[in-house]
Amino acid sequence: MSRVQTLCGLCIGGMGLAVVYEIVARSLFNEPTIWAQEVSVYLLVALAFLGLAPAHAADEHIRIDLLTRRLPPRLQQALRAATLLLIAAYAAVAAYGGVEMVRQSLRFGRRSLTLLSVPVWIPQLLIPIGMGLLALVALIGLWTMFAPGAGGRHDD
Repeated sequence: MSRVQTLCGLCIGGMGLAVVYEIVARSLFNEPTIWAQEVSVYLLVALAFLGLAPAHAADEHIRIDLLTRRLPPRLQQALRAATLLLIAAYAAVAAYGGVEMVRQSLRFGRRSLTLLSVPVWIPQLLIPIGMGLLALVALIGLWTMFAPGAGGRHDD
C-alpha cells in the first residue's frame, strides 16, 4: 500500500473518531464540540482529492466500456491513450486553478467562517496536490503504453 493510500485510510479513521467523539460528547455530556464537523469535512476533502491518483493507478475508477470493448484492439489503445491525455490535461488545469486559489487565500488571509477559523489555504492545498498527482499518474500510464518494451500496458 502506498503512503497516499495509508494517508487516505488515516483520513477515514480520523473522520470516524471525530464523529464518534462528537456523538458521545453531545449525547452523553451535552457538550457539543466546535471542531468535529469542520475537521471531518476537511478529512473528507483530503480523502477525495488524495485518493484520485491511487484509485486511477489501481484501475478502480468507474468506467463504462460497453462500446469500447467491442472495438478493434488498436482503436481501444488509441482511445485509452486519448483518455489518459485528457485526464492529465484536466487534472493539470485543475491543479493550476487550485494553486491560484491557494495563492489568493494566502494573499487575502482568508479563514474559515467557523469558530476554528482555519486558514482556508490549508484544506485548499489538497486540490492542487491531489490533481497534480492524478495528472502525474495519467502521464505515467500514457508513457507506459508507448515506452519500448511496455507491451501495451495501460492504466486508464
